[in-house]
Amino acid sequence: MIETIIMAVIVITILYIIIKILAKPIKLFFKLALNSLVGIIVLNLYNHFLATTFNFPIPVNTVTALIVGFLGIPGFILVVFLQFFVGL
Repeated sequence: MIETIIMAVIVITILYIIIKILAKPIKLFFKLALNSLVGIIVLNLYNHFLATTFNFPIPVNTVTALIVGFLGIPGFILVVFLQFFVGL
């Protein structure tokens, strides 16, 4: 009986440690995914409403979505300048 209790405590402790170790990368992954989604939405809104007016579309791809998602408005301005000068 006591061995079962000790084994249960050990298993619970190991599971707790594993969850604590994996929680931060999983949280970072979901933050990255959410920011990328926001970046895609912003780029699509720009392409839908403003790109047709100015005839200056920005391609929606992984790189542009990540830049806009992580950096926000400065990232969007960076993508616009990159598109204008380099031609993403």
